[in-house]
Amino acid sequence: AGLVDYLLESRSGSSHAKPEPVTLAFGRLPVTIVPDEVRLAADGLRLRRVRTGKRSKSEIDDDIAYALYVLAAEAAFDGAPVEAVHLTDRQVTPVEFTKTKLNNRREKVATLTAQIASGIFPPDPDDERTCPRCPHFVTCGAVPEGPLSLRG
Repeated sequence: AGLVDYLLESRSGSSHAKPEPVTLAFGRLPVTIVPDEVRLAADGLRLRRVRTGKRSKSEIDDDIAYALYVLAAEAAFDGAPVEAVHLTDRQVTPVEFTKTKLNNRREKVATLTAQIASGIFPPDPDDERTCPRCPHFVTCGAVPEGPLSLRG
């Protein structure tokens, strides 16, 4: 069975709810999260982040997006459970953080958004990965001077 087959299988026993954007305030720069899926099951809503690949051991702890999903669930979905769906592994994993760890992630996002709003982008090169769909495939250009302005 393929990835789509498992995605459909992972949805059994629940219905689709429209994923609405959730905007969280972090200083001058809001962060908007749109869950990949919102499922309505007999025991309530679930927010899901769907990934095609395999889950790494530290992915949920290391990827700030999971903390943002939990913060969005707290802010707009009455603390609904968050799940990580990994199609290759055929796994649905609950995403849970201790109160301390979630507060640490919240502070990290606040620091990052403050740096972004100030035009500070610390380099974090990763020679093992490339971004094939990025227009700066091999090398990223210099960050332009001046403040960051949001459109939209």
